[in-house]
Amino acid sequence: MSLKIHAADGYPINGFEWRHSEPIEARPIAIINPATSVRCQYYFCFAAFLFQNGFDVITYDYRGIGGSRPLSSAC
Repeated sequence: MSLKIHAADGYPINGFEWRHSEPIEARPIAIINPATSVRCQYYFCFAAFLFQNGFDVITYDYRGIGGSRPLSSAC
C-alpha cells in the first residue's frame, strides 16, 4: 500500500507499507532505510519476507529519489 509522509518542511516523502489487518498489541515493525540513491522497491522481497514472518514494514524513497522525486525542479 502506498504511503506519503510530509517532512518538517512539508516536502512529501513517498513509500510503501505492509500492515497486517488483525490487531496485535505488540507487533514488531521494521523500517527499511534504503541505500543512498537506491529506490525502495529494491527492498520489496526483503519487506515481503519480514511481512510473512509477522512484521509490519515500511519502506520509503529519500527526498529527490524514486517516488519522492519532484516532477520537475528549478535548478
